[in-house]
Amino acid sequence: MPGLLGRKVGMTRVKSKEGTLVPVTLVLVETVEIVQVKTVEKDHYQAVVLGAEKLKHPSKNHHFHLVKEFKVEELAGVERGQTLGIETLEGVESVTVSAVSKGKGFQGCVVRHNFSIHPHSHGHKHIRAPGSIGVRKARRTQRGQRLPGHMGAERVTLKDRPIVQVDVANKLVAIKGPIPGAMRSPIELKW
Repeated sequence: MPGLLGRKVGMTRVKSKEGTLVPVTLVLVETVEIVQVKTVEKDHYQAVVLGAEKLKHPSKNHHFHLVKEFKVEELAGVERGQTLGIETLEGVESVTVSAVSKGKGFQGCVVRHNFSIHPHSHGHKHIRAPGSIGVRKARRTQRGQRLPGHMGAERVTLKDRPIVQVDVANKLVAIKGPIPGAMRSPIELKW
């Protein structure tokens, strides 16, 4: 299958086979249901729509808290209504993790783009200012100019993150290292 949906639980450490401590992020993988199967004939591409965390009071068209679409190569043996669980991850060694990063609000150039601070001495007032914004002749700010603005709260994808442990009883997956997102934020796992 193309992927699973879950929520970030937190970080901890796990002993590896060599005896070293490995920092891991725990992801609670929910049992997902195939909500829709998209075919080339009808939708002009192949995909599977997965839903997780059923709503307590569903409406006619909203049944799940989390709904995500995954593109697939083959649709053999895939039907609407099938359920997938954490046991599908048992043979997988690494996954691609996608989530929305923590929002940092409005940040200046020093925090957002790692600009250096100007000298404090000799009467300088603009210590954390960005400096020159561009040439005079252009009469406008060039596209791509690094300026202050909103930071974080954007989709981040980390590829080939190794899976350290899979706990089927508690529905937990231990992924090596940190992954984006706050606690309880939705996580996409693809392989």
